[in-house]
Amino acid sequence: MCPTKKDAENIYPLLSNYLLERGLTLAEEKTKITHVEEGFDFLGFNIRRYNVTIHKKGQQPAEGKKLLIKPSKQSIKTLKSKIKEEFEKAKGANATALIGRLNPIITGTANYWKTSVAKKTLSNTDNYTWQKVKRWINRAHPTKRWNWKTDRYFKRDQTGQSKDKRIAI
Repeated sequence: MCPTKKDAENIYPLLSNYLLERGLTLAEEKTKITHVEEGFDFLGFNIRRYNVTIHKKGQQPAEGKKLLIKPSKQSIKTLKSKIKEEFEKAKGANATALIGRLNPIITGTANYWKTSVAKKTLSNTDNYTWQKVKRWINRAHPTKRWNWKTDRYFKRDQTGQSKDKRIAI
């Protein structure tokens, strides 16, 4: 991060020499200079500075800036495609096998994203996965009523962890 574009351009040769001494190089096609307010993607995250209104108790609202790190659009798209792929592979398989394949993907991604501003993204991903689960169950049992399906696939939560008081098996 540099205060001016000129400073950022001047650092590039210094950084190149520093890396070259260690046997490394910068990939020209992946290296760019951009303003933080435009944002940039790095390792599956989007880093960008946003204009915000700051509210402090007993004071007038003030304009300010906040740097937020969120999962990148490409990273979200990749996760959804992995989830979709697992559901496609699980056609005809049992629920335990499907859950066994989905859990490491979802848990691993959530753990990777947990240090960022990801609440909305995780909520959207949860909704996407739930829609896939409903569709998978309906495809597996097209003639059964939804009550039968919930009794079959969702049991009461004995641990107290689920907000819905039911968990998938």
